[in-house]
Amino acid sequence: MNYLQDVPEVSVPELVRLTGASIATIRRDLLDMEKNGLLVRTFGGARCAVQQSLVLRTF
Repeated sequence: MNYLQDVPEVSVPELVRLTGASIATIRRDLLDMEKNGLLVRTFGGARCAVQQSLVLRTF
């Protein structure tokens, strides 16, 4: 989820490459995160549901 806050949009193949998870797992996880309001699924990927400027970050 942190990665998704750093980029405007991410593709399923990119998430597969980054995590090593299967396409089915990534799609299922994206669906669960969308249901929880964490992201918005797009054609072939996802984007963060919260605008970048509204995300509180801790360093």
